[in-house]
Amino acid sequence: MTDQDSFRALVSGLLERADVQTVGGDVRQHVWTGTGGARVVIETQGRSIAQVLPCLAPAGEPVSVTGVALVDDETARVGLLDGPGGTMVCPLAVDLEDRAVLRSRGGTAPEGELRLAALAERLTLHTGGKAAYEASQEGREIGFAPDFLIPYGLFRPEGAEEGWVPSAHAGFAGEVLLAEAHTGDVTRGRFHRLRVRTIAGFEVDVAVADEELTDSPAAGHWWTGSSS
Repeated sequence: MTDQDSFRALVSGLLERADVQTVGGDVRQHVWTGTGGARVVIETQGRSIAQVLPCLAPAGEPVSVTGVALVDDETARVGLLDGPGGTMVCPLAVDLEDRAVLRSRGGTAPEGELRLAALAERLTLHTGGKAAYEASQEGREIGFAPDFLIPYGLFRPEGAEEGWVPSAHAGFAGEVLLAEAHTGDVTRGRFHRLRVRTIAGFEVDVAVADEELTDSPAAGHWWTGSSS
């Protein structure tokens, strides 16, 4: 069995157990949620699978957003606000779970709320907390604040092709508020679910594969890294 065959078998199995929402016409959104909030959102059109989004079910405090707009079929650009009707803190590219619904409504929304979640790609965990993080910045030519958020996916790389669009990638730092360990229902792999408080008090739920960590995370540790 090829990797592609294995992927198809996995998606087919999740479709049978997912909650289904009809978006419009023959477009449907299937949402499967497992242990620890591991989630897969599958969009189908008729009998065909259009998109598959692996993600983490967010449970942190909602963030007010403005200027929601799809930049392609998968990714949207939003402005994060410091509160309802407040000031924009920074823009961000995100993959929305309900992007099929947004697409059916024209691809834009003037405002709204969303909860932030991410899959870790690269990280450092400072077990000594904020003091340890700040010590790691000493002597650097460019130091970063202990609660930075950088929307890397919005930065057009040099030499990018004409059809380049933003992607849902960001780097951020902040305090770990919650740390849980779970075993996946499907792959049986162990992963950690963290909640990180970053710039403007925004809360981000992060899934981290066990093999990516050298220390067991705990509340009070300091996270810095990048994610999608």
